[in-house]
Amino acid sequence: MLRPPPGSERARVIGLLDAFQAAERAGVEAVGRWIVACSDARLRGGLRVIRARDRRHAALAEARLRSLGGVPGARPSRELAALCGVV
Repeated sequence: MLRPPPGSERARVIGLLDAFQAAERAGVEAVGRWIVACSDARLRGGLRVIRARDRRHAALAEARLRSLGGVPGARPSRELAALCGVV
């Protein structure tokens, strides 16, 4: 697979899409844990909608990333991982 030059606009977009899909997937996991811990059925329903939306965002970002020749590999930042760990 050809990689775009590091300073190219394409490489920048690929990097942003990779970071975005990783963050959305971290959100999916965090909201999933919240759903399990939540005792309010109405809130759980809303959280399921949020989780589905985040999952779709991650899938769309990954699809676009791959269409540009990228491969998902990013991990959420330590700060985001810590925040998601609180949920």
